[in-house]
Amino acid sequence: MSNKTGTPQQRRGHLAMGNGGGGGGGGGGEFELPQELLSVLPSDPYEQLDVARRITAMAVAARVSKLESETGKLRLKLAEKEHVIHGLQERVGDAESTLQETSARLSHALDEQVGRKITPCAFTFFCSSSPLYAA
Repeated sequence: MSNKTGTPQQRRGHLAMGNGGGGGGGGGGEFELPQELLSVLPSDPYEQLDVARRITAMAVAARVSKLESETGKLRLKLAEKEHVIHGLQERVGDAESTLQETSARLSHALDEQVGRKITPCAFTFFCSSSPLYAA
């Protein structure tokens, strides 16, 4: 005896009515499909599974394509951010070098000024030229 009994609509009826085909509750309503869709589905359950597999493959491929596109955009943004970071790091390095040079010059200038004030020559010059210390 063949598994194909009844009309194609009757054979497809299990899709419209859920698991048991009774249609009287038991959670069958969640598998209801529009009649237009049922009319174009193959009657063989294995062919229906093949259609479902192809639909699923198309959905997965579309999702993967969307995610790859998103990934590409994010990679571009990341490259831009890394470029900005690199530029900022260069500016920080330049600023640190300038700070070190300026600090060294200031230290040298302070050392010179302190050295001038302490040395007898500088002190003598200061004293001899000041009206307060005039002999």
